[in-house]
Amino acid sequence: IFSDRKKYNLRLFLFTPEDHPHAHGTNEREQAFNYAKNLANAEVQIELFPLKKAADSRFDLRRFYVNVLNLDAEEMNE
Repeated sequence: IFSDRKKYNLRLFLFTPEDHPHAHGTNEREQAFNYAKNLANAEVQIELFPLKKAADSRFDLRRFYVNVLNLDAEEMNE
């Protein structure tokens, strides 16, 4: 009865201290956005694990990952 149902979920785990990895290269930035969109279309879930560079630094999702992970910037805490 459930033979066509997926038996697994694909997930990509991303561990990074960089909240703005393509700040200087717009072509690389667009490639990253397109790749993330292709992964989403293939039903691959991206799991982000932000790492701190220093004890007093904050990882700002709005700089890059809000678009990659399809997050709503207005609903994010500051």
